[in-house]
Amino acid sequence: MPLVGAPPPHGQRSQWATSTANKFRKVARKTENPNTKRLAEGWTYLAEATRDLYEPRTPSS
Repeated sequence: MPLVGAPPPHGQRSQWATSTANKFRKVARKTENPNTKRLAEGWTYLAEATRDLYEPRTPSS
């Protein structure tokens, strides 16, 4: 089973990105390989940025 699947429909992408970031964060914590750790941290950052793109925005006052 792949670590991360294809993104879901637009309305669920924020939740998908959060879940994906958590999976990469877990890998970064558990690995002893420094290269794997750096990659997982980078993918975590990317997943969080993706989540921010799809989160509903609140109107500013």
